[in-house]
Amino acid sequence: MNQMQQATTFGLVAAAISGANHVFAGMAVRQAGNALTVTGLRLAIAGLLLAIVAVVVQERLPQGKQAWGWTVGLGLIASAPFAFYFTALLTVSPGGANLIRTSVMFLVALVAIPIFGERMAPGQWA
Repeated sequence: MNQMQQATTFGLVAAAISGANHVFAGMAVRQAGNALTVTGLRLAIAGLLLAIVAVVVQERLPQGKQAWGWTVGLGLIASAPFAFYFTALLTVSPGGANLIRTSVMFLVALVAIPIFGERMAPGQWA
């Protein structure tokens, strides 16, 4: 398999996993009945996996209450968009939620141009 075939295969597999993720997320949120439960579980699993990786690669974990407070706080703030996404999955189809989630970056870029004077090169829109 040449490099182009490998890249194409990887891209198709990544797209399939990403697409399936929305379906499974929709199933999970409907089963749980609460978007915050799914968000919390997602955050806990990601934190556990990150801690395991840190131990395996012998990376220092945060030390002290303040460091852990900042770490947990940042995790909670970073999880807010997922809480909104999972809440949306309670009312729209996974495909519709994916379309909304994917379009957000373009909407942010469109707003950033007149408000902040952001300049976008043609390649950045792709």
